[in-house]
Amino acid sequence: MKMFCIVKKTSSDPELDRTLTPYTGHGYIGAFGQWAGYIISGTKSQLQAINALPQVYGLAYVTEAEGAHWTELDNAIAPAMRNKVNTWLTANAQAIIPAGWTNKKVIKAIMLKMNPIFEWGQHDIMDVE
Repeated sequence: MKMFCIVKKTSSDPELDRTLTPYTGHGYIGAFGQWAGYIISGTKSQLQAINALPQVYGLAYVTEAEGAHWTELDNAIAPAMRNKVNTWLTANAQAIIPAGWTNKKVIKAIMLKMNPIFEWGQHDIMDVE
């Protein structure tokens, strides 16, 4: 399982303590001030624990299976994630996410602010599940 998210950063690494909140790995997408966009890989419970941290703003969880790649991107962003991300967007003087936006639209809009040449196929990470 993977999660697209915004995390406070140190250089290009997320400010996460892998001893307290372990995960498989992460891919750096781009930065906006002291924040960065990442795709993080781990188990469902690991990613949920990471998303519960105050310096993490999850955008969407995605899964892969044979013949199905990130189908969750077509779903509307979960209300709890939307509310948390809108708090971050407001604090950073950015437009908020309207209700009904798909995960794909939300991720693309935010990641393009962090990396103007963001493309889906160039940002991924290997997973163990």
